[in-house]
Amino acid sequence: HLPVSHSPEYADAEDAHYSLAALKWGLQTLITTNKTLQLNDVDNKKWLDVNDHLVPFYVNETGYMIGKDVTLKSSHRHFSHLMQIYLYHLVSLEQPENTELIKKSIKHWMGLNKALAGYSYMGASSMSSLLREGNISYDYLNKFLEGHGTAGGLYAEAGPCFETPPAIANSMLEMLLQSWGGKINVFPSVPDEWKNITFDNLRAEGTFLITACHKKGNTEFIKIKRLQGGVAVIETDIPQKQVQISGGGKNNKSLSTLNNKLIIRLATTKGEEIIIQNSLYKQYRVIEQVAITKYSSNYWGLKIK
Repeated sequence: HLPVSHSPEYADAEDAHYSLAALKWGLQTLITTNKTLQLNDVDNKKWLDVNDHLVPFYVNETGYMIGKDVTLKSSHRHFSHLMQIYLYHLVSLEQPENTELIKKSIKHWMGLNKALAGYSYMGASSMSSLLREGNISYDYLNKFLEGHGTAGGLYAEAGPCFETPPAIANSMLEMLLQSWGGKINVFPSVPDEWKNITFDNLRAEGTFLITACHKKGNTEFIKIKRLQGGVAVIETDIPQKQVQISGGGKNNKSLSTLNNKLIIRLATTKGEEIIIQNSLYKQYRVIEQVAITKYSSNYWGLKIK
């Protein structure tokens, strides 16, 4: 257990999720780093013991609580009690038993809307992206712009909140590319309204550069470049029967499915480029600007009358 600490801007609690999630993530990161780099750290057994015996996160009929015996009962602009979902990814869609709990927790938090601020919509959007709910993620971003952001996307409460516009931009990027838990998810949370998308050389965990194209609602191709050697695990919506892979060696790849998505495991060498192609499309792999549609005259964001 943890002693009483403060869940920012809300309440004190034993085992406050804000502190508990940070500790769990820190321990798991130390354990993973020690194993990956073969450091043989003398404290590894201690980290494993504490991590294995920490109290689980508290839950009631509203979803995740603030901490022991403390429930979220009033509107709260920050997602301090939900950081085990995001940013730490300690609970996620990869654990199906948590899906409804995550949805319930987000709905309860955002449903108490009196004190919500611009940053709230960033958290809700990114959490929805983890659930592959692209339309909901997109809706939260629009609510930020319509209710809080200025024409240029900047934002202020009592004073300028410089962290919020970059955080909103990050939420948008997480709809296009996510990398955590040893896996790279390409186009994980695309809304129906985004039919055509391209991005070039976005960075993913594991020193990967990812380029991808989404046309008419489907992934056309993904290009992976590894700056160092190692294994890449890619999640994509390209159907397995339509996948063509070039590069990586004949015996250096394996395919499986998870949650109706294709999982491609690739062994890569330093500097190598691998192409995952959807056979429905021509293999010219052009990266070009997506045509501007209904916002063609809004050069700096929302149109202000």
